[in-house]
Amino acid sequence: MSNEVTACQMSAEFLKDYLEALTLVGHRLRNTEESVKIINGLLESACCFYHADRAYVLECDWELATGSNTYEYCAEGVLPQMETLQQVPLEIVPHWMNVFRTNEPMIIPDVDALKEQYEDEHQMLSRQGIHSLLAMPFSKRINTGYLGVDNPQRYQDDPRYLQIITYAIVAELNEIKLEHSIDVITKHVTQHRDRDIRINCFGGLEIIGARGSLTDDDITTEQGACLLSYLLLNSQYPRPIRELADVLWPEEAVDNPYHDVKNVVYRLKRTLGLIGLEDLIIAQGGTFILNPHYEIQTDFERFEEACNKIAREGNHEVISALYHGAMDLYKGNLLPRFDHMQWQMPRSAYYENMYLRLVKCCIANKFDNHDYAAAQKTAVEALAREPYDTDLMVALTISMCKQGNRNLAYSYFCRIKPQLAEEQIDILMKHCQKNK
Repeated sequence: MSNEVTACQMSAEFLKDYLEALTLVGHRLRNTEESVKIINGLLESACCFYHADRAYVLECDWELATGSNTYEYCAEGVLPQMETLQQVPLEIVPHWMNVFRTNEPMIIPDVDALKEQYEDEHQMLSRQGIHSLLAMPFSKRINTGYLGVDNPQRYQDDPRYLQIITYAIVAELNEIKLEHSIDVITKHVTQHRDRDIRINCFGGLEIIGARGSLTDDDITTEQGACLLSYLLLNSQYPRPIRELADVLWPEEAVDNPYHDVKNVVYRLKRTLGLIGLEDLIIAQGGTFILNPHYEIQTDFERFEEACNKIAREGNHEVISALYHGAMDLYKGNLLPRFDHMQWQMPRSAYYENMYLRLVKCCIANKFDNHDYAAAQKTAVEALAREPYDTDLMVALTISMCKQGNRNLAYSYFCRIKPQLAEEQIDILMKHCQKNK
């Protein structure tokens, strides 16, 4: 009989605390619209309800098998853990992975009980001063993970309040990610098919997908941008994981290259996810590759194809159209963000040389058609990008002479003469004799 009375008293006490906590959190957050403040307020409520040390959100990426603590609330005197709990390999906590698959609450009344079966998990939790915990898994739309409380002092085996708080927090997590996506999409609206991606590398990195676009400025993680750029330039064959690690950390010895590269991929995926391309880079065969599901068109491949067509084409009108189409693609050096990297320099020089050949052929074509004004314009535009190319200087001078501007051409010739080779000087002397 006494046991039944105790159970009823506990149930009534829990219900009273439950309703009071919901009323209080509802009152505090009623007029709050900012999602981050709402999440923090809900975590505080969970921490207080369970008399816990800490309440937190652990977001998981099951493809990369990592978890990151994205939000937390700590009771007075409790040290924050969020900075140290980033990209935690989930393989060291198989218990959590197994529980998530069942969609059941994680109830650990005594962390020491894990020691024999889950030694790595026991060590990780013990290092954080955790001796008990309660966690609720969530999986909805674009968010998966856990909401947990460490060292709950009451109701540690009753997850009902944590469950209702989890629903509210997941709604706000979805709201945050959707807002980020909408911001990017409204900034760069595009109508490309879902599988089609256009990536520009001349003059800077730009990724254009069906749901928006990203630029160098949007990809703030340097290593993430570096990895994506390297994979784009070397997409013909999978690159070994050790090679990717050497590219990302050229001056460092990396003991566990797969783990370290995986962390870079994880951070990059969060940015790419803003335009729905979180799976652009995937794991395969012990390394990471560009997802073959996507049809990726790059400006440097299209540029090279156009140049090759020009070399094979005999029709002057077609050649002229191809010239302008190719030159519209070349908007500057290839991936200038990484022009100091050894792996990038040969490719950048290759396309720069191709561009110069293209421009000079274009100018020669305009000379053949006696279109000297257009030849001058092309030379001026090219010199803005390649100001020390003497062949372009010679072409500009000749184009001015051919239009009858010999005095102007001779003045320009005198300024550039110290930079020219003897053969170039002889050519211009024949065209630019100063009028007496």
